Amino acid sequence: MTTAVLVAVYSLSIASAILLISVALNTPRLTTARVSLALYLAATTVWSAIALVYVVRQPEDPSNNIAWTLPVVAVMVAAVRTLVTALSNAAWRPSPAYLVSISLHPLGMFAIAAVPGWHHLLVEVRPDGTAEYVGLFWVHAAVSYGLLVAALVGMTQVRKHIPPLARKNFPVMLASWSFPVLANVFTIGVDGAEGFDITPVAFTLTAIFLGRSMIQDGLADVIPVARVQVFESLTDGIFVLDTAGRLIDSNDRGLYFLRLAGLEGRVHGKRMVEISPDFAALIAADGERDVSLPSGDFVVQITRSPLGDRKGRTVGTLVHIRNVTVEALRTRELIRVRDELAEEARINELLRAELADQVVRDQGTGLHNRRFVFDTMPSLVERAQAEAVSLAVIMFDLDDFKMINDTYGHAAGDRALVAVARAMENVEGSAVVARFGGEEFIAVVTGMTRDESVLFADRIRAACAAVTVPAREGSIRITVSAGVAWSAPESIDATALIERADDALYEAKRAGRDRTRLASEATA
Repeated sequence: MTTAVLVAVYSLSIASAILLISVALNTPRLTTARVSLALYLAATTVWSAIALVYVVRQPEDPSNNIAWTLPVVAVMVAAVRTLVTALSNAAWRPSPAYLVSISLHPLGMFAIAAVPGWHHLLVEVRPDGTAEYVGLFWVHAAVSYGLLVAALVGMTQVRKHIPPLARKNFPVMLASWSFPVLANVFTIGVDGAEGFDITPVAFTLTAIFLGRSMIQDGLADVIPVARVQVFESLTDGIFVLDTAGRLIDSNDRGLYFLRLAGLEGRVHGKRMVEISPDFAALIAADGERDVSLPSGDFVVQITRSPLGDRKGRTVGTLVHIRNVTVEALRTRELIRVRDELAEEARINELLRAELADQVVRDQGTGLHNRRFVFDTMPSLVERAQAEAVSLAVIMFDLDDFKMINDTYGHAAGDRALVAVARAMENVEGSAVVARFGGEEFIAVVTGMTRDESVLFADRIRAACAAVTVPAREGSIRITVSAGVAWSAPESIDATALIERADDALYEAKRAGRDRTRLASEATA
């Protein structure tokens, strides 16, 4: 292999490793696995650089080059060991004792490399200029291979702890470790101490496969979940999405929900909207959803939780989907029964209020009745006295009502009563108007002077006189007589007021009807 080709190969290896380092560290969540991968790549970069210098200079004595390669190799082996441990348990963090233990091998090799007089313990240069590996080099090689093989054996156990997306490409990643092993065996066994070392190039090639599984497939960002004990035993569906919305991980129950939705085939590594826009919309927000699937109708509860690292940066989303069909239907039935009971209670209350109103309501005219007047009068008197205002009672009677009944019939008389009641209600004012009995009506007003009370009575009489009641023989003309009794706030006697108003009414009748009379104080 020519020098130019070797320079190109080592340079490409260095450039590739540096690029992979930048990709591994370019993340908001700097996990132990990513840091270990970056350290591994940094070691291969330095190793390739040492090999590149050796190719360019081609010194007669290779011992110095080999001596400085060994601590770099030891650092790389330590990085691989840490990487495998981090992949098997994403929650693991190296302790100080662990860091000291993995530093012993690299520090020992560095000490030997730093003392030129010890290089002969690694490589022996014969008088004829040839070189061969000796004692301490083989100890280093045995230790390195022993640690590396142990790490690779541990990596085979990682598979059951990783998400399905990374699990698919895991065999290829594991097989890629054969490249540096074969390259190293060739370098040591064939080229010997004087040959060119292509092992770092092979390690960089392995790093490319390793980086694909760790970074692209999310192996370096596995959420620390005890999959066997917790994750897979959950009866609810769990989906782990990265910040781009890709499905990084899921438990068996989650895949079961996807199958219920008719989604089969490879789903991990794809964005949810690519897997199914409908399913992506279903899990896009928290809440209860009614879902119609080919296998039936379900009610599911969706809960989304942000996933963050120790620095508080968001690195993904945990989607929790639970089948709550039974609970939801039971709750909805309870709500339906509750609403029905509430509606029945409301109707009963309306009926009770209606019945209570009917007791104090005149059925013929719709006005309040005599009972209502006597029930309400105490409160009217109390309020008038509290507000220091007057109170007046006005009694009305339809003139010649018996003649209306005899002439036009009782049906016409009933219509006349209703028409008069409506006319009284339509007169402006705050009076309490009621049918007192037969053709008699009563109005109770507060806050009016004597004269205002009389004018109010006349307005009501005028409104009644304007009423037209149709009958077979033509329209019926109605006139009304009125009696007014007024009292100042300090001397209100409700019973006496009604009697005085009734006396004044009969005075109006005796005076010729269709008029208003004010009761005098002497009338009492």
